Amino acid sequence: MQSIVEKIKLSGVIPIIKLEEPEKAVKLVSAVKKGGISCVEVVFRTKEAPAVLKNIRESCPEITAGAGTVLTVEDAARAAESGAQFIVSPGFTYELAEWCAGKNIPFFPGVDSPSQIQAALSTGLSVLKFFPAELRGGVPMLKAMQGPFKSVQFIPTGGICTENLGDYMRLPNVLAAGGSWLIPDEAVEKDSWDEITAGVEKAVLAVHGFQFRHLGINSDNERQGKEASAFFDSLGFSAKETEISWFNGTDFEIMKQNGRGAKGHIALACNNLERALDFFSRKGFSADENTARRDGNGLTFIYLDREINGFAIHLVKK
Repeated sequence: MQSIVEKIKLSGVIPIIKLEEPEKAVKLVSAVKKGGISCVEVVFRTKEAPAVLKNIRESCPEITAGAGTVLTVEDAARAAESGAQFIVSPGFTYELAEWCAGKNIPFFPGVDSPSQIQAALSTGLSVLKFFPAELRGGVPMLKAMQGPFKSVQFIPTGGICTENLGDYMRLPNVLAAGGSWLIPDEAVEKDSWDEITAGVEKAVLAVHGFQFRHLGINSDNERQGKEASAFFDSLGFSAKETEISWFNGTDFEIMKQNGRGAKGHIALACNNLERALDFFSRKGFSADENTARRDGNGLTFIYLDREINGFAIHLVKK
């Protein structure tokens, strides 16, 4: 069974929900799920927040739902009673850390400095909210934190949007990103659920950052492959021979024999392969674990189990 942290990682984004009308909660999270995200954070600074969270947990059990902007143990207790699966606070306090640990509820406190990170680590926490992300140095700050705090995963929140989301998601120490930009107040007021779904879909693509890497072309034999490579070389796609193929520039890989796929393969680069495989699983694909390659940070290469019009698909990490 996946842990809450694993579910949040696969989601990649945590939309932050602020609702005054609990009856809209189910329609809202349904729109979010339709767009490809199955994790939400309910802001606990409105009187209706407990009812909103309770509606989500009771009607949408497939959604991972937590409580945010939790400032006190009393707030945390109300959130837990409403079904919160995780607790998020804008800052770190020992009281909240101890209470959540005692209740076995994942707690993600906000930090913005090395001393705060060390304080959180002293309580056994290793997943921390980085807030306010853009105002506290953003991507460069998180890169700087990779060295001294190798065991920490961050959830940057504050100033993040679809346009800069991919910059954060490429960092190995970013678990997911949080933000309220995915749930525009005006869209909620007008019941514009399709608008919210469309925005979520764009954010999901930004999380993955899919890019075409190269086209692999099968050959019946090495002679045929060499002739094809020479053709592309004559067009300015300089050939570089490897043990199994020729790379012509970065766009074409001419195989020396028939490789995977009836016609060849398509290589796609993305930010995180584990997260991308979860994305493709919802489209009916599975991973071919026999092709997996890994390093210290996880998967770096893997083929999917299905072809597209005769072309196998493999993923590579950016």
